[in-house]
Amino acid sequence: MKLRIRNLVSRALVRGSKVFSYGVYLRDANRIFRAINDNNIDYVVLRWFDELPALDPTEDIDVLVADTDFFRLKSILQRGRPGVAGFVKFDVYSESNLEGDIAYYPPHLAGQILANKRQLECGIWVPSVREHFLSLVYHALFHKGFSAGLSSEFPDKDVLNPKRDFATYLSDLSYQANIYVEKMSMAGLQSVLGDYGWLPPLDVFFRRSKKNEWVRLQANKIVDQSYRANHGLTVFMLREVISGNYLETSLKNLIVESGAIIQEEIKLTPAEARQLVQNTRGGDWGTPRLGKSFGGLPVKIIIAKPAQVESDLEPEELPSGSVEYNWVLKIKEEIRAKANAAIPRSMRCHLLHTSDNGIEAAHYRNLVYQIKAGTKGDQV
Repeated sequence: MKLRIRNLVSRALVRGSKVFSYGVYLRDANRIFRAINDNNIDYVVLRWFDELPALDPTEDIDVLVADTDFFRLKSILQRGRPGVAGFVKFDVYSESNLEGDIAYYPPHLAGQILANKRQLECGIWVPSVREHFLSLVYHALFHKGFSAGLSSEFPDKDVLNPKRDFATYLSDLSYQANIYVEKMSMAGLQSVLGDYGWLPPLDVFFRRSKKNEWVRLQANKIVDQSYRANHGLTVFMLREVISGNYLETSLKNLIVESGAIIQEEIKLTPAEARQLVQNTRGGDWGTPRLGKSFGGLPVKIIIAKPAQVESDLEPEELPSGSVEYNWVLKIKEEIRAKANAAIPRSMRCHLLHTSDNGIEAAHYRNLVYQIKAGTKGDQV
């Protein structure tokens, strides 16, 4: 029994992501940072870097890294337990979404942070002052929410004693970046992000709303309330590998066999596809230059809805990042199984994406209409 318990503990230490983390030991920090620079890793320490190169084992280091260097950086970093024996944890975020369910920043914004980085005297790379301010505002609103301690239009939700003084820090940083902030509040800072093109797509609001109450409240304000009545409406986004071949035909057959009606089929030009990519899925459609799981750009949209929908259904709630209709899940599973039947695992890729519920479908449908009409703006 003791041997069995010991083996279980050993496996947990090796496999358990909550036990071991990437980072550096204080005694090796200078060597590790030199190795990162010597290997030309494209990265930045995102925030709270004023004291670098000094490190505090009780504080994590947040690092953004280019997709092409994501796994290279992890191979250089050490593994250890946060706070134990002088180990400093690194939270490593890729430029797009290589791990997890949503990119940390919309990829085009992450690329902007990396493209405009600057080097501290100690040799560590950090964002430019402008990108530092904008990315920290984004972090405060979309990652931290009310816990950032900023004043809001919801005073009963305000956190009075946050871990960090975001308001004072951002005020000083806005002055350095020469960015005017009318009011240092969540609403005021959201307006600044809009002015500088840093607001994420609406579906980022949807996905972040699961863990961020401020984002959920904003999403409920932003979304067109008529969208809540679109029960069953689904948008299928076909990538290049599936469009125009037998898989597209199979998809259409499955939609009809499920009892749904295909309402529209819309082809996208390459320029329209790129615009759709930046405004859906948080801008996160994979990275072509990595060549992994990339099925191409979205080139065709199929809009469908069940022929029979109950008339007394309650208005739909905001989507939260997973498909809510069983008939759509079944179709996706069958198409993927058909496509992957004779393909090695290493060659499998993403074939298509769908809206999660009627609200998101109505939003995507309207977005496609705007793109085709040439009237799509940059903001949600």
